[in-house]
Amino acid sequence: MIITEKFVLLNLPKTGSTFVRSVLKKIYKNRFERNRFFKIAKKLKIMKPPYEELILPNIKFKQGVVNHSDQHGVYSQIPEKDKNKTIVSVVRNPYNRLISAYEFQFWKGRPALEKNILEKNFPNFPNLSIDEYIDYLVLVGENSYEKKPKDIKIGVFSLQFIYFFFKEPKCVIKKLNKEYLENETLFKEDLAEVTFLKQESLSKDLIDFLIHQGFSKKELEFIHTEDKINVTENKTENRNELITPKVIDYIENYEQFYMKVLKSKGIDYVNPF
Repeated sequence: MIITEKFVLLNLPKTGSTFVRSVLKKIYKNRFERNRFFKIAKKLKIMKPPYEELILPNIKFKQGVVNHSDQHGVYSQIPEKDKNKTIVSVVRNPYNRLISAYEFQFWKGRPALEKNILEKNFPNFPNLSIDEYIDYLVLVGENSYEKKPKDIKIGVFSLQFIYFFFKEPKCVIKKLNKEYLENETLFKEDLAEVTFLKQESLSKDLIDFLIHQGFSKKELEFIHTEDKINVTENKTENRNELITPKVIDYIENYEQFYMKVLKSKGIDYVNPF
């Protein structure tokens, strides 16, 4: 996460958060290079750093599954002194995000399943077809997060969303039931106040947000032509081939909570393929 004077950026994976982090760092770098006061203040050590980037323990999985720290800190890890600031993050259509995650292949090097479960269910791992990857995601959702009722269908994006943006994520996951997942209002008291930018219109949304935070249009002009970062290379010639019935079924049956919460925030995602 990145903490600035006015807002906190939470980096939801495979949504465009790397681009946002890079843009913020470039803005502050440009300010420093162009402003004599910043140079003098830094030299005299009387200027606080313009932002703080925190690398935090990964608490999104149960203990022992994933052990590395990373830049993807969650709302509950924000220092108390900063929780009154605007919280901002980026979200993405789950269909595109799932395919991007599959092709990015981070899961091959750091699988989010315990070794015995992985070996039992996927003897050919990491060589998984898209449908086998869906089976992998289902098992991750069932085995790698805090304990929840076994009869609850909820996908990894929805669980991840709870961890990232809910005030007491572990408590929410433990109390999950059919009524909570289907109700249109129960989740609202548990959800933190977050401003969501859409990956599909990220440059525009980011510029609008930063202007609202006091940045000038001039120092944001470069964003329009800034190259995207950490873009997943297409390993399949036609990505539409990866949208199998099993992929669609997974999104429609396991990720409805994720989509419902976003819809309550004015973001309505549908199958783009």
